[in-house]
This record gives sequence, structure tokens and C-alpha cells, in this order.
Amino acid sequence: MGWFHEIFPNFVVEMKKILSLVRRRLANLSYRTGLAVVAICVACYIISFAQMLLPIPAAWKGGLWVAFYGLAKASQYTAILILGKEGWMRLKARFMRRTAQDDVVEKVVDKVTDDE
Repeated sequence: MGWFHEIFPNFVVEMKKILSLVRRRLANLSYRTGLAVVAICVACYIISFAQMLLPIPAAWKGGLWVAFYGLAKASQYTAILILGKEGWMRLKARFMRRTAQDDVVEKVVDKVTDDE
């Protein structure tokens, strides 16, 4: 055992308890809450890279990138915990269904324009 375990003997056990409690509480949140957190995640990713276009010093750009990218990652993992496997599959199916609908509309438009 190292010096860390001498100073904090139950640190790992206590952290596991705290993280387990946080995970359970996040899993109890609704699907809509998970979608809101996903939207925040996407916005943070966009801001983290879009700020590179601003006319500000490079040090500020780096700081903004670190801050917003960190927020994006934190909200991404939070959304995954909130949605869980079922919510993630539901969200994925929603996008697949939308893609399939877009393909059908595109085929109809192509057919109509070919007939003219």
C-alpha cells in the first residue's frame, strides 16, 4: 500500500458508493430529460469548435475549447447514463426511421421529376 491509502484508507470504497448513487439517480430521470441533455451535448460540441472562427487570441480559443469540450463530454456521458440502453436504442430507431422516410420522399420526388 502507498501513501495515498495510508492517508485515505476508505477513499475507493466511498467513491464507489457515491458513483453508484449518482448512476442510480441519473437512471431514474425521464427519456425527455435525456434528450435535453443530448441537445446540450450537441450545442457544446458545436460551440467548442465554432469558437475557433472568432477573432480572439489563441490562448482564449484554447481555453474556450477546453471548457466547452469538457462540458460536451460530461453531458454526453450524463445523457448515456440517463437514456440507458433502451433509450439509446429508441433514439437510434427514431433517426433510422427519419432517414428511411427521407429516402422514400427522395424516391417519390425523383420519380415525379423523371415523369415530367
